[in-house]
Amino acid sequence: MKIEYVRNMMASHMVIEQKKELEEWESEMISNCQSKGILFAKNQREDEREMLWYDITGRQALEVILESREMDYAMLCHFLMQLYEVAETLEAHLLLSDALLLRPECIFADYGMNQIYFCYYPGNEENLSQAFGNLMEYLLTRLDHQDERAVETAYGIYEKVVTEGAGLLKLGEWLRAPYGKERGANEEEQGSLEIEHIDKTSEISGKRELETPGKRELETPEKKELEMPGKRGLEMPGKREQEVWEEESEGVSEQRKNGVFQKIAKKLGDMIESLRSGGRKKRENEQDEPFVFEPEEETEIKTSRPTVLLTQISKQPEGILRYEGSSGCSDLEIKNTPYVIGSEETCDGYIPSGTVSRRHARITRVEDIYFIEDLNSSNGTYVGGELLNYKVKMSLQKNEIILFADEKFRFI
Repeated sequence: MKIEYVRNMMASHMVIEQKKELEEWESEMISNCQSKGILFAKNQREDEREMLWYDITGRQALEVILESREMDYAMLCHFLMQLYEVAETLEAHLLLSDALLLRPECIFADYGMNQIYFCYYPGNEENLSQAFGNLMEYLLTRLDHQDERAVETAYGIYEKVVTEGAGLLKLGEWLRAPYGKERGANEEEQGSLEIEHIDKTSEISGKRELETPGKRELETPEKKELEMPGKRGLEMPGKREQEVWEEESEGVSEQRKNGVFQKIAKKLGDMIESLRSGGRKKRENEQDEPFVFEPEEETEIKTSRPTVLLTQISKQPEGILRYEGSSGCSDLEIKNTPYVIGSEETCDGYIPSGTVSRRHARITRVEDIYFIEDLNSSNGTYVGGELLNYKVKMSLQKNEIILFADEKFRFI
């Protein structure tokens, strides 16, 4: 399946060739299906081919989002629950969930992953079971492996997908919404269950309830002396034994301390004796072999800071985006790549502008050549006056003008 990306001044699209013509009833069902999480395509004929155009304006592919962040338990459950709800919606409209494209490059979302979009592709030739298994295998590589619940949930679902087959509608059974509770259980039912549990367990063995106004107290049995064979009754069981154990423990601790100190003193004594004997041997050798001073030749003297020619220093190429706009933004120094540019403060190149997307564009480098690509931003990236299509890399030339939305920079 060949995927193309086309962008104009108004919108960005993912374009795929149509494999199956829709029947009349299917087209009617699609027109009545009002789900935010499903992307339905518009047909357009090009060169005797029917092409499907999916509007992905302002959205990013899942694979791009997960390049800069890891998926924790909450994000994983949120993603899988939206996939389950989409499959459920399609089934309700007599549309098959087999038509969903489950490739990471064909699943889109806003950067915060609040809303996820799945593309409906009629005539999808990919096996749903294998596609779902491949998707789960990909998610396993993007997990936050410090989150034990995320790892356990993802591996558990992946194992079920492989062994039982890909049933997207089974996700409702495998997941819990909200997390940790059965899907559909409300708080009132759970509250009543907790009250009933408390009522059943309120009577404690060996105690009886005292009915006093506004207060419930428990009367414990009177203390009895514990009779042990050969010993007197004790007020509290185990008290004397505790005292004896503490006395014995103190004695053992003192013995251990004395033993440790004796070992340390012995080692120190051996070390001192060794040093003394070594010193005596050294002095005897010095008497046998008199010290002779031999001056070092001047040619062998080396300076601690030798002179280095500047031409011998190899400096890595460094690109700079010099700001030439009117909003007072700063220049951007590309010290490391990949270098992400956007209005989010965590970006490598931060542009505080309302027209710039949070993750707007990305710069990479191959040897000494810099490349720039748009990350499907809302207002686009222009290089030398040319609007970049999504996932298309363009090399940067010296003194080339780059526009991130309406913010102007020059590459030097």
